[in-house]
Amino acid sequence: GLGDVYKRQVYPWVRLRHAGYGAYALALQRLGGYFGAQLMRSLREEAGLTYGVYARAMHTQAGSFFAVSSEVARDRAREAMDRIAYEIKRWHSSPFPEEAVFEEVRNFLLLRMQVESMSEWVDRMAYELARGSSAAQYVARMEEVASYRWETLPSLDLPLLAQVQVAVGGEEPIFAEGAPQSSYSTIPGQQLR
Repeated sequence: GLGDVYKRQVYPWVRLRHAGYGAYALALQRLGGYFGAQLMRSLREEAGLTYGVYARAMHTQAGSFFAVSSEVARDRAREAMDRIAYEIKRWHSSPFPEEAVFEEVRNFLLLRMQVESMSEWVDRMAYELARGSSAAQYVARMEEVASYRWETLPSLDLPLLAQVQVAVGGEEPIFAEGAPQSSYSTIPGQQLR
């Protein structure tokens, strides 16, 4: 609506071709890839800040990142940003606090990775090929995800700080910030309002 703020926080991420991408995909799924994910529970179910909040990987020729996206009431935007930062910190230190959580996420991700029609397979392969991956690598990632167990999941180097944060609530940004202290970004921090 008119009082809403659309916000996005962007974090560095691993490339699709990364040898352990399947483990990272599981962690990102846990953070914000489905309705029962960590961010959704915190921001929607516990705090009532938004209808939906998601974390999705984006892969480009220049690099990979993931974005946390949501829409919140203008007067609760800072609260949402703070809650996201808190959840990212929890996720960073322990993406899967319990085996049952891990199993739920793994099973959900495997269902999402399965293709049900030729058309869906073509779309999936077009996405993979455009990002430097292949059908064989996609199948190998599915097998990798299926092979993981909670007790043997490798340690992951998960990002903690957003490299870019943007909130828009009208014709111009409410704020846009970069993180110059990081090797990932050369965008200077900038407060627009």
